[in-house]
Amino acid sequence: MTQPITFPGLGLSFTIDPIAFSIFGMGVHWYGIIIVTGFILAFLLANKDSNTFGIKQSDVSDLLLVVTPLAIIGARLYYVAFEWSNYKDNLLEVFNIRNGGLAIYGGILTAVENRKRIINQFF
Repeated sequence: MTQPITFPGLGLSFTIDPIAFSIFGMGVHWYGIIIVTGFILAFLLANKDSNTFGIKQSDVSDLLLVVTPLAIIGARLYYVAFEWSNYKDNLLEVFNIRNGGLAIYGGILTAVENRKRIINQFF
């Protein structure tokens, strides 16, 4: 299923399949690739600049191991909260993220809400 993408002010229009490729029959979506690329670039930048701020590179790696699962959980909770009508009758579906349903806003809110606790733990 392709999605139309248009830029009316520029006169551009094209279609793209939301699934970039498949691995073992499971589709890998462009959205996921973009989010993972952002995580990798943020990690590389933080690693590169860590000495400037007096932070050990190993602490950056440790922080990523803590923040990544928290961001996924927060993104899922945010999505489920706003789509509760789809999950209220089958609570086990809340844990099935393979069918979609992560909202980046939830990951960001989780990080912002827990920043002091995480920073105090590592630094």
